[in-house]
Amino acid sequence: MAKTEPASPQPLVTELNVSANIMAMQPGLYCVFHADNAEIDTATGLPGVRITPPPGGADPQLEIRTFGEGGWLGGAAALVHAPNHASVLVTVYRDANVVTQGPQLQVVRLGDAPRALQPATGAASSAPAPVAAPPAAPGPAPAPVAVAPSSAPVPAEIAPAAATSTVSRDEAEIAAHIQRRGDVLARFGEWMGTPGSQQWIEGFALAPRGEIGVKDIEYQAVLGRGWLSPWSEGGQFCGSRGMALPILGLRARLKGKFAESHSISVEASFTDGTEIGPTQEDVPVEAASLAPLEAFRIIVAPKAGVAVPAAPAARGRKAEAKPAKAAAPVKAKPAAKGGAAPRAAAMKAGKAAARRARS
Repeated sequence: MAKTEPASPQPLVTELNVSANIMAMQPGLYCVFHADNAEIDTATGLPGVRITPPPGGADPQLEIRTFGEGGWLGGAAALVHAPNHASVLVTVYRDANVVTQGPQLQVVRLGDAPRALQPATGAASSAPAPVAAPPAAPGPAPAPVAVAPSSAPVPAEIAPAAATSTVSRDEAEIAAHIQRRGDVLARFGEWMGTPGSQQWIEGFALAPRGEIGVKDIEYQAVLGRGWLSPWSEGGQFCGSRGMALPILGLRARLKGKFAESHSISVEASFTDGTEIGPTQEDVPVEAASLAPLEAFRIIVAPKAGVAVPAAPAARGRKAEAKPAKAAAPVKAKPAAKGGAAPRAAAMKAGKAAARRARS
């Protein structure tokens, strides 16, 4: 009789990779949700996300509501109500033996996001009101290394009146709020912030000034490992301002026809000395240590061998030529009628003279 080998025992302990972040929240109501379709194992529920108050000293008025028990986010969303300034612990669990992309989480302050940057009046405002971004005026074609600025003024949403920068509002394409510096303006192709300064960036806004306008770009801020802010359109402020809350990186991409004809690259430095880029991939630019972002540079340029869309200014000149063609044949008949009148009068006068002669 053949002997059967005993089944190998199942391991009693499964190793997990765990990462945790503490997020500081201003008073308000927030929604936390998955930004992508992360593959979650139905048997283990991994990777899993748990949202709970931090250990020790949690605000008793802090409320966290999840669809799963025990603070598990699952495949749904969570609501966080912070009546006061509060902190929330977000823990991500992954199977150490399975290589999967971690869940991408986003946090939206309900009713308050996205917000546009407005000039501060007196002390730094912690709650600027939303403002719609106006379209960019047509301008010249982009240079090989950056989008050339036009003469159109920068939208007020990204141009604080008291910006500590040598770039004028008419030239600015980037606005950011930097620790201990305040609001700063820059152009594409230039550094926003100073590498090695150890002064982090709290938020930023982008508004291209050439034929690529504010409607043709969008961007996100990195808030934590796997945490991204909602997508912001050109001219909208992304991050915080005057709250001493750094962003940990950024992500930018072009939209529409310009995404096919142009590329966007990002170069960044962080407070721990990490330097990344320039990278042209549509991925978050962040340090492995999640150190705060201290400086970044964005370059938009035409792709090699790809036809660049016609500039709006050229289309306008072509349209202006049309009225000239239609105006050519217009008043020929009135001129002919005007010439016939003197001849009729002369003939009438001649007949009258002949009658007087016969009489």
